[in-house]
Amino acid sequence: TISRVAERAMPVSGASQRRPSSIAGRISARLSRSATSCAATTFDALWMGVPVLTLAGERPASRSAASILGGLGLEDWIAASEEEYLRIALAQAADTERLAALRGSLRRRLQASPLMDEARFARDVEAAMREMWRTWCGQAVA
Repeated sequence: TISRVAERAMPVSGASQRRPSSIAGRISARLSRSATSCAATTFDALWMGVPVLTLAGERPASRSAASILGGLGLEDWIAASEEEYLRIALAQAADTERLAALRGSLRRRLQASPLMDEARFARDVEAAMREMWRTWCGQAVA
């Protein structure tokens, strides 16, 4: 199957369940092609320097990894079809220098992105709540 071929292209070498943080250094990439692409594990993998390859699905739950990768400028790690998923997995695994450079930059990319700008997020939520309150108050008076 496509998963087996992709997993052979980007293997986990000598992984141990006892020390999950030590595993990250031996993982080539996280392969995400399920019905739910799991935002939490995508963030965890990227934070630990593990690139994520995803097959963007039709439903919002299957597009969270694609949304995160897009926010980091990693559109070349998002596949639209199983054939493209396999092509990307093989190409990314073959370019070991680029893969190593990406791994070394992922945490910095996350930290510099809007995805981790908590202050801006809080301001945006506050502004949205104020606007909803003003809208509600305007309707209540009329």
